[in-house]
Amino acid sequence: RHGCPHLEEGTPMPMLGTSGQCLVDDILLDHLPRGTVSQKCECFHRFSTPKTRDDCFVESCDCPDTHGPITDAAGSCKEWKRYRGRFIAMFRNPDQRAISAFFNNRHSCTHIEKCDTALKYAKFAEGCQTRMMVGKSCLHGGNIDGDDQDEAIKRLQTGFAFVGLTEEWTLSVCLLHAIFGGKCRASEFSNMRLGKNHNSSSGYDLKTYLGNW
Repeated sequence: RHGCPHLEEGTPMPMLGTSGQCLVDDILLDHLPRGTVSQKCECFHRFSTPKTRDDCFVESCDCPDTHGPITDAAGSCKEWKRYRGRFIAMFRNPDQRAISAFFNNRHSCTHIEKCDTALKYAKFAEGCQTRMMVGKSCLHGGNIDGDDQDEAIKRLQTGFAFVGLTEEWTLSVCLLHAIFGGKCRASEFSNMRLGKNHNSSSGYDLKTYLGNW
């Protein structure tokens, strides 16, 4: 939006997080008039290029939540029918994501007794990505069944303009630029939030935190 010739207005980003949001905003930045200011300045100043540049980000989506489910609710910036074919997401290995979320203050878990170890959290979060694809809460959206799985796969195949993989971040970043344009920046390839228990090359040791699950 706002003069970007490739990203359509209202491109929803339900599963990106901070790193992915900043990446997409980097692409938008290349197409903005100088002096444009928005709430994304904080993200820009913290994670991207030096503060001396007088360009800032515009909102890529009318609601700021980049970790929310696709929804059937009319009027939402993640409305499936309205934005089908225009969603953007970065997907992560579910086990790696669960361990990372556990160490991030048990992300979104309101039942502490169910999330007091990485293994318990992973079991509680099982099916998160599928639930989010069909409009349910990541952790508190209830059980999923075969119909949910089929719908999630269908939406993945028909609803997204771009899908990247966190484990293939460099390749995903380059592919995103190849599709939508914009300049690659060194900051896009850095690990913004490396966890203290995370190995930058191999991720979390699944055996250590999840055992044989």
